[in-house]
Amino acid sequence: MRDRKTCRWGSYHAINHIGDWIMNKSLFTLILVCLSTSALAEWNKVGEDTDSTIYADASTIRKKGDVAKMWSLYDFKETQKMSGKDYLSMEIKYEFDCVKEQSMTTYILYYASNMGGGEKGAFTYPPKQWQPITPKSTMEELWKTACGKQ
Repeated sequence: MRDRKTCRWGSYHAINHIGDWIMNKSLFTLILVCLSTSALAEWNKVGEDTDSTIYADASTIRKKGDVAKMWSLYDFKETQKMSGKDYLSMEIKYEFDCVKEQSMTTYILYYASNMGGGEKGAFTYPPKQWQPITPKSTMEELWKTACGKQ
């Protein structure tokens, strides 16, 4: 006669193992989505021109002394090209000197779709060089957001 406990345990164990695998896979997918900068971003419009709409994510602001770092998003109205690849939006990480009123681009990510969606394309590390903030510009609005000058 078969031992019913062994049979039940074997079936239960197999079903439990499959359930764990599905949960782990689902949790892994959820974590990947949440780690995406765009997925977590709270984009607030700071400006618009003929080519794009510019957003800032105040939740990414990190301050140390007189310097603030923040991510922004440029959402283009028409397809742009970078190294032969098309993109419709880009996220830029800026550093702002809140006292000297300067900005520096530190990192750029390019996306195939609007609002940081679609395939993540190229990324660049531009040369780090401080630039003065132009009054009444979108960059001034980004600087104000990052430095709390609103």
